[in-house]
Amino acid sequence: MAEENRREKLQALISIYKKFLHTDEKTAILAEKYKWELITKCQNLSPTEVVAENLKIKDGHLFYNIASRTVFPEFIQNNEARFSAIIENLWDEKVDLSKRLVDFETESKNFAEEIGHKGDILPNDERSAATLLCCHAPEIHTLFKNSFYQETCKYISEKPRPKREKYIHYLSIISDLGDLIKDDSEFIEKIRELTPNCIQSNKLLAQNILYVLFESGRNLVNLFTGEIKMSKTQEIVELLNSKKNIILQGAPGTGKTYT
Repeated sequence: MAEENRREKLQALISIYKKFLHTDEKTAILAEKYKWELITKCQNLSPTEVVAENLKIKDGHLFYNIASRTVFPEFIQNNEARFSAIIENLWDEKVDLSKRLVDFETESKNFAEEIGHKGDILPNDERSAATLLCCHAPEIHTLFKNSFYQETCKYISEKPRPKREKYIHYLSIISDLGDLIKDDSEFIEKIRELTPNCIQSNKLLAQNILYVLFESGRNLVNLFTGEIKMSKTQEIVELLNSKKNIILQGAPGTGKTYT
């Protein structure tokens, strides 16, 4: 019953996202296309080259950016071989994922402390690990952020997992969402057209659906009714499809003429 409930709600998300994609292509996919481009570029790169490419993207925000933009470069400068080994161990699919995530956290923390970084602000979290995993194997892994994971859990009525277990639970949700996407050839082709010359992954698309609906577009989409909450400009544009005469009301200086 719980599994059926999850799939029904995820199917509803796909419908909402597709409607949103039709309404606001820029927010739904074009603003996120850099992720497809980054992951495509990272294929077959060395571990530290993958890190370097990520750090070029808006201060490396796909990692835990507060720490990664300072600590990861220092890892490379101090002992590139050691840092590469930490990432290669994370990439080893022969080892259980939960063990790899713990090892990545522990080894990165130890390395950071040895070169003078102490405290909780370290790029050894599940978000950073997920980014490295996705850049290496996007057919298995995808990008992760705790904020929209929490919102997704709330939406599908599942309890969020504790630290070190979040990403694995999130992957199970992503897997179900990806399975629902895979037979929608028209939808997949539309995304392919909007992300030309990029690697295609249902898991990456599933991540984008959750990110856009629960994070970047959370003020635009009412997930519980499936109705799109548009910006005022978008609302007026939609009204013009059915009504050719619109009266704007408001005090002086509120942008009526501009609109």
